[in-house]
Amino acid sequence: MKKYLYIIALLSITIFLTSCDNDSSSNPSNGKYMPTLNTELTYKTTNLFEIYDEFGRIVDTMEIMENDIISVVKILSVDDSLPGYRDLLRFNVGNSSTWYINNDTAFFAVAYNNPGGYWVFPKMSSKRYLTISEAKEIISMMNKDIAIPNSVLSDSVQYYESPRVVVKYPLYVGQKWIELSLPSFLARERVVKDVKVINAAGLNFQCFENVAEISNLHLKITDYFNITTGIIKRVVLSDSVELRSADNPEGTGWGKLTTESILIEKR
Repeated sequence: MKKYLYIIALLSITIFLTSCDNDSSSNPSNGKYMPTLNTELTYKTTNLFEIYDEFGRIVDTMEIMENDIISVVKILSVDDSLPGYRDLLRFNVGNSSTWYINNDTAFFAVAYNNPGGYWVFPKMSSKRYLTISEAKEIISMMNKDIAIPNSVLSDSVQYYESPRVVVKYPLYVGQKWIELSLPSFLARERVVKDVKVINAAGLNFQCFENVAEISNLHLKITDYFNITTGIIKRVVLSDSVELRSADNPEGTGWGKLTTESILIEKR
């Protein structure tokens, strides 16, 4: 009798632990992101360029972009308007603003100003590696909502060709959405891969790790999104990047460029 009770107890524990694992893996968010007016989020952005040898081993590093860039994102309005839109959230970083819609289905960007010059790809094949200058331009473009963009001052407002979906509600592991469909060379799908605790600004934030990959450009963008605060950490990985110079236009080697932006203060 004791033997049967022991087996039943083990089965009960196994079922309980399995249920906990399933709950943990799906881990749906409670509601949606609700930014607070005048909140300031300070980020630090670092860049690391690592050089491969002919065997694909990292053998050196090179400074190709400015490091330890400090940028402050401020929520300027929670009820802003643009032609055709009302009740927009307006986020400001440096001299640039981005306008967002936050409804029950998603948090997505619809417009921005100070975009700087538009960078256009040369005609390319289905498989193509980026040069350093190309990778720098793309990473700057992708990271302009939390890092100060390199842009010419302008009051003109530009609209996304297709709204950029930052997160889709509800958030849970396995959730997928099309973040951007236009321009086509930056089209990408987001997938929530995991829930992780990220230590930033002296606090622990439970974050949904969502990942987008642009395979034809060997790019991977990972956001760690907290439902209360927003983006806590972003990593943009460009691998592989071709080393070229004026003396060697055909290329002299390969490297990996990693850009990391992390929250260092919230107030």
